[in-house]
Amino acid sequence: MSTHDFERIVGLVSKDTSKGAAIVAKLFYRILRKNGYTEGQIISISANLIDCLTKSLKGYEKKMAKSAKETDSREATPEATRSGPFKTGEE
Repeated sequence: MSTHDFERIVGLVSKDTSKGAAIVAKLFYRILRKNGYTEGQIISISANLIDCLTKSLKGYEKKMAKSAKETDSREATPEATRSGPFKTGEE
């Protein structure tokens, strides 16, 4: 099975996430075993996948926290700084 075939299958099964995840995991496991990977090596690969996911989620959390802070700071600023094109009647 080529990389292209694997990517195609991953794309097809991604529509049903619960079944798709199981299919991809089993297929990936079979490919690794067929290519001589030991159980220990597969566990190491799995741990590295989880590490990649963890780092990605931490990055996402930081991005969301930064976005929330920016939104909060924009909402906290006085309405249109009263020196804008709209007069407030306080002249």
